[in-house]
Amino acid sequence: MAVTDAEGRYAMNLPEGSSATLLALHPMYAGPGVKCEADQRTIPPVKLEAAGRVVGTAVDTTNGRPGAGARLHASRIERYDNPLLATQWTTTDEQGRCRIGGLPPGVYNVYLDESPRGERFPAAAVEGVRVEGGLEANAGLKLVQGRRIEGTVIDARTGQPMAGTEVLCSNSALPSSGHEGRSMKTDEKGRFVFFVPPGCRASITPARKILKSVRLSA
Repeated sequence: MAVTDAEGRYAMNLPEGSSATLLALHPMYAGPGVKCEADQRTIPPVKLEAAGRVVGTAVDTTNGRPGAGARLHASRIERYDNPLLATQWTTTDEQGRCRIGGLPPGVYNVYLDESPRGERFPAAAVEGVRVEGGLEANAGLKLVQGRRIEGTVIDARTGQPMAGTEVLCSNSALPSSGHEGRSMKTDEKGRFVFFVPPGCRASITPARKILKSVRLSA
């Protein structure tokens, strides 16, 4: 990693004969990844564009307090050539406030990545946030007491529970509009448990095609 000087110049050492991809990170600007070939010594100037920001507050609706220490991320749901810049993370401060900068202009979903009160307290994602260069977009998240969804994964051939099988859950906290979802592996009895915002629909998808069914109980 290197930091630019007052003239925007930088220098870094790479192993001889190695190639690399350089990426400029800045809370107010965004730009393309730059390929550095194995025999290249000088990189042409990189042009950055004004980045946008998402600001907001996370609130714990179960007690009315700020959602301090919540880990959030904004992920672009449109196609973008540089996926490393299309997702950015932050953690809320003591007042539950957050600021996610360095976002290339586009449409984003904002998610609760890690709840300060554990997986039992999720938050519905804010979908379709329009981010524009040099401007701030607002997105507030509300932590709620999650609805428990549990089930068992069954092998279609044997009718026996399947341990260690990955199961994906898409819901309003991790909606399919952003190709998101939370996954977990079944326990030794083929069971799984997810916590989702109450009142939302959830899609449970086992990873293996040989499965006969997934039994769910709310």
